[in-house]
Amino acid sequence: MTGPTSVLPPPPPVLDHHLDRPPEPDARPTRAWRAAPLCLAMVTLPLISPAAPGNVSVADVGVAAAVGSLLLAATYFAVPLRLPYVMGVGTLMIAGTFAAVVAEASLLTTGITLAQDIWMLLFGAAIANAGRDPALLATMLRFWVGSATVYAGLVVVGLVTHANALAGITSANGYRAQFTLGDPNVSGNYFLIALFVLRAMQWPAARRKRWPMCLLLLVGVVFSGSNGAIIGLAVGTVLAMLMRIRRERGYVPVVALVSITCLVALLAAPYVNPTTLREKAADSVPVLRDGIGRSNQSSSERQKLWSESTRLWMTGNLAGIGPAETESTLLQQNAPYVKEAHNDYFAALVERGLLGAVGLLLLIATIALRVGRPAALGLRPEFAKVAPRPELLVSAAVTMALAALFYETLHFRHLWALLGVVAAIDIWGRRT
Repeated sequence: MTGPTSVLPPPPPVLDHHLDRPPEPDARPTRAWRAAPLCLAMVTLPLISPAAPGNVSVADVGVAAAVGSLLLAATYFAVPLRLPYVMGVGTLMIAGTFAAVVAEASLLTTGITLAQDIWMLLFGAAIANAGRDPALLATMLRFWVGSATVYAGLVVVGLVTHANALAGITSANGYRAQFTLGDPNVSGNYFLIALFVLRAMQWPAARRKRWPMCLLLLVGVVFSGSNGAIIGLAVGTVLAMLMRIRRERGYVPVVALVSITCLVALLAAPYVNPTTLREKAADSVPVLRDGIGRSNQSSSERQKLWSESTRLWMTGNLAGIGPAETESTLLQQNAPYVKEAHNDYFAALVERGLLGAVGLLLLIATIALRVGRPAALGLRPEFAKVAPRPELLVSAAVTMALAALFYETLHFRHLWALLGVVAAIDIWGRRT
């Protein structure tokens, strides 16, 4: 015998309160729109010659796009912005303003220099903030190293076909290719930093694709005839190798390898004659003749520049002579060798005074901290896929520190692209 069957009332309809809202946008188009201006900035990095007054060039179109995307994204997504190098750059700007007031320097020159300081700081910040998304960071880096490889290929084509305009070869620089960077040393530095970034990314994953790209970038470095870039390549490569050995096997093999290398260098030094090497290079193929073969002349010019900068500092004041005022000051004093400082360390001290030197040290310390921590502590898995070998970013940073001994790098756009990437990896990708 069965009891009565109870019929339950149907459940009330579920009202979807979200039906009146537009559907959430797909993440891929959003990322694509954010990536486009940043990738444009990476592709246009070396397009700095010809330049308008104030060194404004095609590259600044990409920088403007990147900075604009930073501000728009921050407004749309309502996320706080990071300015990872503001203390160092801010101190440099305060020092430059103070020096200009004390020395009664040109307001136009001071204004342009300080505007360039802000412009580069914002560019680095745009990359650092966009880099919170590892996929977006990877896309930016691929456009950077991919376009640099294409440009290196254009240099090779220009050299092979004797299209000097394409390779950027001028009668003033001999057989040294400057591409569109306005100076062979800047060209060599640009291709070298791209090489280190490519090696840090380990992209493409297949070596048969990656190594030809590395070779093309290396050719771009060599044919720039930049001795500073060659030194940076050697130092950066050795440093990366030592850091990798330290990570995989500890400190003992590193100490042993460094000790053996130093011993071999000391034993071989008496048998190596730099003068003979320079003379042989001067009588060799054009790329060696205009590169290593002119190293004696280059060293002599650097010594004159350093001597003049030292004299300016000794006869000047503690506040400095004003940003970018070295050349005009030497001209007013009828100095025997009139040029810009060509050295970031002297330029900061002479032009922006003691406070400027403090600002540069703050910037260097911040860079060292940001580039060193990811290499020492490792990266989160999603960022480790973007930069499997972060120690090569350390090599890139050390290379820029060495380059600052030979030319003024603080307004190099590819330097601030590198610093933005370094900050992104440290802020968003470092293991804690």
